[in-house]
Amino acid sequence: MSDSGNSHTSQRVAKSINRRRFVQLAGMTGVAGLAGCSGGGSSDGGDGGDGGDGGSDGESTGTETDTITPATGDGLAYWTLFGGGDGETMRSMVETVNSETDLNVNRQRVPFGEYYDRLYTSLTGGQAPDVAVMHADRLVEYQDLVVPLTDQFSTDPYVDSIINRVTVDGDILGVPLDTHPQGLWYNKDIFEEAGLDPESPPSTPEEFQQANETIASETDYTVGQIHAGGLSMGFFNLAVRSRGAQVLNEDRTQAAFNNEDGVAVADFYDNMVNEWNWIPQSSDEGWNAWNNGECAWLLDGTWHLSVVRGLDFDFGLAKPYLTPGSDEPMTAGNSHTLVIPRNPDRSDEKEQQAMELIRLLTQDYNLPWGTQAGHLPASTAALESGELRNSDTWDQSLNTFYEMATNGRVAYMPRTENNGEWTPEIWQRLNAVRQDETEPQQAIEQAAQGVNQIL
Repeated sequence: MSDSGNSHTSQRVAKSINRRRFVQLAGMTGVAGLAGCSGGGSSDGGDGGDGGDGGSDGESTGTETDTITPATGDGLAYWTLFGGGDGETMRSMVETVNSETDLNVNRQRVPFGEYYDRLYTSLTGGQAPDVAVMHADRLVEYQDLVVPLTDQFSTDPYVDSIINRVTVDGDILGVPLDTHPQGLWYNKDIFEEAGLDPESPPSTPEEFQQANETIASETDYTVGQIHAGGLSMGFFNLAVRSRGAQVLNEDRTQAAFNNEDGVAVADFYDNMVNEWNWIPQSSDEGWNAWNNGECAWLLDGTWHLSVVRGLDFDFGLAKPYLTPGSDEPMTAGNSHTLVIPRNPDRSDEKEQQAMELIRLLTQDYNLPWGTQAGHLPASTAALESGELRNSDTWDQSLNTFYEMATNGRVAYMPRTENNGEWTPEIWQRLNAVRQDETEPQQAIEQAAQGVNQIL
């Protein structure tokens, strides 16, 4: 498809990104971009998955993959932010495309902490990649900067709820790869040592409280780990939504958490760290304890499967229903999507090739994104396939994530034109609570004030 607006891309980009917003985003997207990849600011994310400081929307930790999948000739430039296990899976998927089709794809893995900064810079400099990964909660921000795909992709091959997340003002802006909720990964060995049933993890906030008290009193292990920084947005989102409240009001013009629910969430976080000593103040300390088999549970996303499979203990996955006062507990979630950034120098032929690459990765080759990377595939055929349902991945994690997703228990971050600006107003205040520098009520009031000034 030839986009008629390509010749005006530079002007549109200049109008779409004001200087203040660009400078702020350039400085903070490394920790605020998750959703996701972490939800909303995911470190959605650190999208094994996207990278980040120990896992979020990767989102994850894990070893770095090589940054380039070589292609011959004038190949398609494809930017990803996946590290660890799902980075390896994406590399394999691209290698399959290169070997089995006429496409030549140059895959470049940009570290998660630099990803959105560099993507913005490439757009303003007229050197955008042909295809790029983007979290679903960032699509509104990029609405004028990506090629609409509505006329090129049928929604039929994809899960309906995911398609709704990639549609903005009636246009499909990104084609989904997955849904990636968060779950409560737990160390069965520690549960058993504490006298808990390792095959029956906590399924309610009350059971979660009781299990943590037992682990704290009966063992010398670290009880739990919630990632700090932008990754803590996932916890805040699921906790607020579990109490029946919202992060933003209905028209997304101001904060909706400056109330007893928001304060209760911040107070719960404060107690877990500073009163009950379940979670270390240092996120690195908690992450290292988990990796060393010395921490009972970790709040993290689908991408963590590739990490935990390599750790030296028996693990399980439970629904993260941990928030006191929640009648309908939720988890946080996001989706990785594939977009075509606007580029005035891209030929029609290459744009068609970019669309074919997106189709292949989200349809024909989407199954490994579930069986190997551990995400819920966006392709209905892949998600419902016998190969996925009979896999170890399904038994170890995806059946639990799938149940939450199909029961409407996945809370996505609200989408605005400046998620990268207002989400740090929340997680920075949560960090201050974690470090025992700010009282929970004051932190919520300051966070709401900061969000409202930006929105």
